[in-house]
Amino acid sequence: MPGGQIEIGENLINGLKREIKEENRMTIEIGKLIAVHSNIGEMFQRDGISPIGTIVSFGFTGKAISGELTTSDESLEVN
Repeated sequence: MPGGQIEIGENLINGLKREIKEENRMTIEIGKLIAVHSNIGEMFQRDGISPIGTIVSFGFTGKAISGELTTSDESLEVN
């Protein structure tokens, strides 16, 4: 599942397109928002001490426009 962070000054849709292009080499058309998730509990890094900040994830439908689904430095597997 592609994922990443929005860069400063970048809107959500452009960030999503960029992340998918970086991770899977695909150009996509973004569809409907279908899910929103957030970590609401207190969470910690693997060291068990350092806190993890709030993470909000959005799920969208999408349609491939161009490119071939491939792995990258950021993705080990695609299907």
